[in-house]
Amino acid sequence: MDIFIQLIVNSLIAAALYAMIAVGFNMVYSVSKFFDLAYGTIAVLGAYFVFYFYNLFPDFSLVVITAGGIFFGGFFYFLIQKIFYQKFEERKSSNVVMLVVSLGIMTITQALVAIFFTSQFQTIYLNFESNFKILGAVITPIQVILIFSSIFVFFLIFLFYKFTSIGKKAKALADDPFMSEIVGINTKRIRAIIFFIAGAVVAFAGILSFMDVGIEPTSGFTFLLNSVAAFIIGGPGNFLGSLVGAVIIGFVENFGVFFISGQWKEALTFIVLILFLIFRPDGIFKSKKQNK
Repeated sequence: MDIFIQLIVNSLIAAALYAMIAVGFNMVYSVSKFFDLAYGTIAVLGAYFVFYFYNLFPDFSLVVITAGGIFFGGFFYFLIQKIFYQKFEERKSSNVVMLVVSLGIMTITQALVAIFFTSQFQTIYLNFESNFKILGAVITPIQVILIFSSIFVFFLIFLFYKFTSIGKKAKALADDPFMSEIVGINTKRIRAIIFFIAGAVVAFAGILSFMDVGIEPTSGFTFLLNSVAAFIIGGPGNFLGSLVGAVIIGFVENFGVFFISGQWKEALTFIVLILFLIFRPDGIFKSKKQNK
């Protein structure tokens, strides 16, 4: 019974991480309409920012360093959008070209991280006094922070789209880019802001994952895979769908690994994704545009 409860807790922890990453990916896709393969590397950059500066200044506040890592992730992703993606968008480049560009950025970024920090697995030691127990299942303080941070991020993004002028313009841009420009919305500015926010969100997720289980230069691909899977399963353009998709992936992975093998972890994600693409290509929640 304790093992079953532990699997549920582990699944929810994984779902919290995947949901945070997926909602950022959803934000980016809604205004850019292409699959950005470099997205997952921003999580890695945020994590290595914290790793570097925490080791350089061990007596400095980890909260402040983490805030710096979040800002760095958002700013770096903002620069990628302004320097690379925006230029190709102005040339009316196809989604295939954009995909190749993002692949190049991902590859170069991973290589640079490996050069500066080596390809070895890195982790950080956090001196928490004790773990928590829930019905026999063990959960660490950083995992509790991860779960509540994911909920908090979802709440903030909901408020952003619901009540802010930029959020409403971002929704209009996602629905109809051409009409948004006609009515005077500065679409370049909106895209840049969305990329910054999404970069900050995924960097935060990467930092929390680093504090929980550690990280390596190629971890970005795993982040990307799970976020895309949750994004597609839930339904493109639907933030609640990203959450549901993340929960499905989290449970499939943890229960699948327990009953089958740890080597099947990523394969199981692909299997579930392929099944949804075959039988439910629009995802669990269809967007309003799809329903028309």
